[in-house]
Amino acid sequence: MATGSLKPGQFNFDVVGRLGQGGLGVVDEIKITATNAFDKPVGSIWARKMLNDKWREHPEVRERFEREIATLGTLSHVNIVPLEGVNAHRDAPRFYVMPRYARSFRDVLTQAKQLPWRAVTGFAIKIGEALAHAHDRNVVHRDLKPENVLWDDANRWAIADWGLGGFVHKHSRVLDLTRAGLGTEYYASFEQWTTGTSNASTDVYSLGMMIAEFVRGDRVGVPGLGVPDDLIQTTSLATRVFNSTVKRMTAPDLRFRIASLGDAIKELNVALQLPHA
Repeated sequence: MATGSLKPGQFNFDVVGRLGQGGLGVVDEIKITATNAFDKPVGSIWARKMLNDKWREHPEVRERFEREIATLGTLSHVNIVPLEGVNAHRDAPRFYVMPRYARSFRDVLTQAKQLPWRAVTGFAIKIGEALAHAHDRNVVHRDLKPENVLWDDANRWAIADWGLGGFVHKHSRVLDLTRAGLGTEYYASFEQWTTGTSNASTDVYSLGMMIAEFVRGDRVGVPGLGVPDDLIQTTSLATRVFNSTVKRMTAPDLRFRIASLGDAIKELNVALQLPHA
């Protein structure tokens, strides 16, 4: 179905309900009601992300939201949330459209409590490959955490929140929005938390902290100080490599941290390929 008032690629929708909300943004489920977009048939379900009422007019937050939209437009990877459209009327509250995701990796972890290290390592490699795609395009996520890895009903997953939730360091004016339960703070490297500095190794650190949490079933260590001890019992060369890799991915001192996701992926692959007890 198409309407004469819609230009090619445009579509109308109704809001079905609220999917989730954070400190700055909200995500609603939407249903296409009229379309001139071949990939958005009438009746199909998507998600709309926009700023909440409190921050919609805040210049700094609006800039961050526009940065998120622009960033998604430069990335194209099966495991990165795709940009499916933006609102055509710029005088209306700004939003963008993305696929509808049913849950996050936080939900998976809550249900499973603890996951085998080999399964976690295999999934971490996939996350690292998606992040490396972004790094190759000079994009650093800065806020990698279980809540930002989303799953749809077909069990496909993607990394979300590429700008709006970018980590805000301790001197930020919107600090309180990022500290609930130490959620974002926990996954941030020491230099990111203390100075706001972010680069490729920042995402390496965050991924290492996620690996540790999934394997242990709970958070490990002190925020910013990484994983100081072995995560699992060393029973083989494979487990020794795994423990060493995660500790070096999360080293507080940049001189000792694995600098790139490419290097981290190589070492995680070695751990998977080695014989294990």
